[in-house]
Amino acid sequence: MLLTQKFVKGFQIHLKIQQFLGTYPFFFNRDSSCVPKLVVASDTSIKWRWLKLAFSIILVSTLWIQVALAKETEQLVTTLESTMNVSAITVFVIHGFVYMKRIGFVVDLFNGLIQFEKERPQEFNNRPVVGMEKWVIKGFHLCGDTACPSIIGAYAVQRWLIPCTSATFAWTILPECFDDDPHHGSWSEASVLKLILLILFLTWLLADLMGGFTLQTVEISFLFGACLVNYIKEFRQSLEKFGQQKPKLMFQYRQLQILARIYNWIQQDAIVVATLNLVLLLIIICLYTLILIGPEMSFAHLIFFVGAFMNALATILICFGTFAAVNTQSTLTLEFLKTKLLPQLERNKTCGRCKFLLLRRYVASLYPLKV
Repeated sequence: MLLTQKFVKGFQIHLKIQQFLGTYPFFFNRDSSCVPKLVVASDTSIKWRWLKLAFSIILVSTLWIQVALAKETEQLVTTLESTMNVSAITVFVIHGFVYMKRIGFVVDLFNGLIQFEKERPQEFNNRPVVGMEKWVIKGFHLCGDTACPSIIGAYAVQRWLIPCTSATFAWTILPECFDDDPHHGSWSEASVLKLILLILFLTWLLADLMGGFTLQTVEISFLFGACLVNYIKEFRQSLEKFGQQKPKLMFQYRQLQILARIYNWIQQDAIVVATLNLVLLLIIICLYTLILIGPEMSFAHLIFFVGAFMNALATILICFGTFAAVNTQSTLTLEFLKTKLLPQLERNKTCGRCKFLLLRRYVASLYPLKV
C-alpha cells in the first residue's frame, strides 16, 4: 500500500520519539492482516498531554511578559530570538490544543485512508515512489527528524551561555542576573543548580512541544495531503483506462470528498492559519537577523536561526505546496470527467440515455477538493 509501505515509517519514528518524551496522542495497532490501525492512546497519556499543555501555557505567558518588559534593555539579537521563541511556542500550544480536541478526527482520517487503499489493492499494492516525489518525501522527513534536536540543542546551549535574558524562562529567580556583570564563575551553587534544572525542564517541554508540532506538520498535514494527491492521480488514471464497466469508478470521487472533508475539519481554521503565520514570521525574523548581525552572533545562535529558517522554508514550500496540489489534481480530474469522459460515454452509447443524464448531473455536482 502507498500509505503503509512508503509514508507511515516516518509516522512511526515520530510516535516513538513522542513516547520517549513521555506522552503520545495515539499508537499503531496492527490487525491480523498486518495493516496498521491508528488508536487513541490511554486516558493516562491523554491527561499527561493536557497537563503538559497547561505547563506550556504558563511558559508562553511568562515569556510574552518577559519580552514585553525587556525589549527596551535587551540586545537586538536577544529580542528577535525571544520574539521568535515565544511566537513558535504559542503556535505549538495552539496546535497541541486543537489536535487534542480533534484527535478522533485524526484517527478516523488515517484509518479511512488505509481503508481506501485496502479496497483497491490493484492500484496501491507495491506502488513505487520515484523521482521528485521520493526526494520531497525524504527531504521533508529529514527536516522533521533533525529540526527538534538541532534547534532545541542550540537553544539549550545558548541558555547556558547567556542565562540572564528574556529568552530564558523564569530568569528572575536567579539573583546573579541582577548583578552588573553576571558570570557563571561567581555564581552560587544553588543558582547554578536552578539554571541547570530550568534548562533541563525547558529542553524536555520544548522538545515535546516541537516534536508534537513536527509530527502534526510532517506526518499529518503533509502525509495525509500527499496521500490525497496520489489518490486523485490514481483515480484519474483509472478513468483514462476507461471500459464498459467503468462508470461506477466515478463514485470513488465521493469517497475522496469525504476524506478531504475530514481532513479540513482537522486543518482548516486554527492549524493552517497558525502554521502559515508562524513560518512567514520565522522566515522574516531569521533572514533579518542573519543579514543584519549574522557575522557577530554566536555559533549556537547561528545554528538556531539557520535551522529555524530552513525548516520554515521547507514547510511553506512542501507542505503548503501539497495543499495546492490537492486542488490542482482534483480540478484536472473534474475537467477530464466533464470534457473527455462524458462526451466519450455519449458517443459510444456505453449506457442508456436516462442513465447518462443522471450520470452527467452527478458529475456536475462534484466540486474540486481543496485545503
